Amino acid sequence: MLDFSAVQGTWVNCNGSTTPWNTPLTAEELYFDNTSDWNNPAFDAYGHQSDLQAFQDYLGGTFPNPYRIGFMTEITDPTGTPTPAKRFALGRMSHEIAAIMPDEKTVYLTSDGNGQAFFKFIADSAGDLSAGTLYAAKVSQDAGVSDSGQAGFDVSWIKLAHASDSDIAAWIADYDGITEADYQAGQSSYISDQQVADWAAGNAADDRAAFLEAVKAAAAKGASAEFSKMEGIGYNNTAIAAGTESRLYVAMSKIGGSMSDSAGDVQLDENPCGVVYGLTLDADYNITRMEPAMVGGPYDANAAVNQCSTDAISEPDNLYVTEDGILLAGEDTGYHENNMLWLYLPAEK
Repeated sequence: MLDFSAVQGTWVNCNGSTTPWNTPLTAEELYFDNTSDWNNPAFDAYGHQSDLQAFQDYLGGTFPNPYRIGFMTEITDPTGTPTPAKRFALGRMSHEIAAIMPDEKTVYLTSDGNGQAFFKFIADSAGDLSAGTLYAAKVSQDAGVSDSGQAGFDVSWIKLAHASDSDIAAWIADYDGITEADYQAGQSSYISDQQVADWAAGNAADDRAAFLEAVKAAAAKGASAEFSKMEGIGYNNTAIAAGTESRLYVAMSKIGGSMSDSAGDVQLDENPCGVVYGLTLDADYNITRMEPAMVGGPYDANAAVNQCSTDAISEPDNLYVTEDGILLAGEDTGYHENNMLWLYLPAEK
């Protein structure tokens, strides 16, 4: 059991992984998109008030600062005195996984929810996630293709900001001491949308918005903050480092919401059964392309069970790539009577 009291607790831990330097990572899946409602006593989506009370009890009665949660947490000295360190520089979002490339500097980060961005972090130093530069993806959908099983995307990257954990920790401390008594309808006790817009326009005193409101900051800078239910990333660092593999995979458990509206960069036909995308890397570990690999469906809303066909995947979640390049994809679905594990052979598609 790990003691997280030194970092004032942890929240909705999701994917667990290990860095190339053998320290565990645990992802805080924040699931909370609008920080302005954090201290709103009337807001209770997702059972927020009961969770908030439990967290406040854990903190000995102190009202929690929302900017202390929603991060990737590294467990340092795991074979000695395991100690959690929140990696603020990787940004605050509904983290699923940190996929660290063989250079030990390039990290890909997914955020689970609706209207989310896809992030890349480049550390200043190999093997050290405490300082670096955060980027967000801008995608360009294949022209004239809306079928989620066919449409691919070219990917470029927009720089958000550079900072260190210590820089961000100082900004976070500015929001300690705020309570529900400070809430005023129509205003925010935290970073407001206007402050995010001011930052994106170059009119902010610092870069706190980029790291503490990463999804909103990405959207304000023109990144594609439209992904829906972006889950885990599967990859094999051994094969990538050897040059025998140049792809990662990411699970989109369903295609809908902001991915299927008429606005923005992503305009796909709805597919509640989801898609696993293959992500193409260049020689510098930059993702330049994403296109469908495994496609769920068809979907039948009137079926009593197995609304998604059992001939294909439904709501893919965690992914794993073997050393010989085979993809394993696990379901987390209510659209199959039994959740299944799928094996995908890239050469045979």
